[in-house]
Amino acid sequence: MSVIDVLSQVLGDYRETSGNEHVFYCPFCLDVVGETDTTGHLYVNPDVGFFCHRCLSKGSVKRLLHLLGISKDDLAGLTPEAPSIRAYFSVGWDETSTPDSLASTVLLPKDIYPVASVPDVHAYAISRGLTDYYCITHNIYAWLDGQEQWRLLFADYYEGALVFWQARTIGTRRPKYLSAFGADKSKCVWNLERVNPEYPIYVAEGILSAIACGRNGVAIYGKYVSEVQLFLIASRCGEQGVRIVLDSDARANSFKALDLFLGINIPTGVVIMPEGSDPDSMDEEVLADMLLSCSLVTSEESPLEYLRHANI
Repeated sequence: MSVIDVLSQVLGDYRETSGNEHVFYCPFCLDVVGETDTTGHLYVNPDVGFFCHRCLSKGSVKRLLHLLGISKDDLAGLTPEAPSIRAYFSVGWDETSTPDSLASTVLLPKDIYPVASVPDVHAYAISRGLTDYYCITHNIYAWLDGQEQWRLLFADYYEGALVFWQARTIGTRRPKYLSAFGADKSKCVWNLERVNPEYPIYVAEGILSAIACGRNGVAIYGKYVSEVQLFLIASRCGEQGVRIVLDSDARANSFKALDLFLGINIPTGVVIMPEGSDPDSMDEEVLADMLLSCSLVTSEESPLEYLRHANI
């Protein structure tokens, strides 16, 4: 018995579409939009999650099972052929809780100071467009590391808890970046809790690139979107969805990220950086135009078809 079989016992018959998606009548439409779903708008991918194209309800399969009142006891008779179903209750992500799959808390290093109190760090921050107010409100500090090197430290909080930090040298000394000791950056998304879901979320590699993208820029600390990051970002998305804004040398990664977000029915576009560029190296007005003019890709388009009308 699969998770789709379990859901069909509650939601009724379904139809299959491409990409391992199964379409049900949505049980949430009546409460959300005031009308019963009579044509089928709830898409469920057992490996990714669910999304209703009508009332916009979405989340993990674990959350769907929870909302439908399907408990562990209800799944007790499942056959060994479907072990992944039980996993939804042990390691799956859920908007209503903070499971073990999310990042654990970390500590800030010693010798951190307000940016404005350290002239060299302050001058560097201003050169990157970071005002004193921005540094205070976004938990950015000056840090004197163990090698007596000043760095700009960005603290990453999730639901009030420090889950990651990354510090950039203000000079040319290597390594350019240092990160929280023992932390897993693949479970963190910088600035996610400050975004406005009424506008697109701009997904960048690094923090300075995310800052260049404006108030709705977030950083995934690399070129790959992890499963945890995917669902964290999806939980904050509105109807405008996301735009992938990775560096120019990560075009293939951009389209992999595109597939991931489209796989859970998040409206998505890809901002194609000019060769040798990243968001924080671009002219502000040019970048703003690229972000605003980025179109959404449809599920029927191939990457090559999308590139024909993307902002290259």
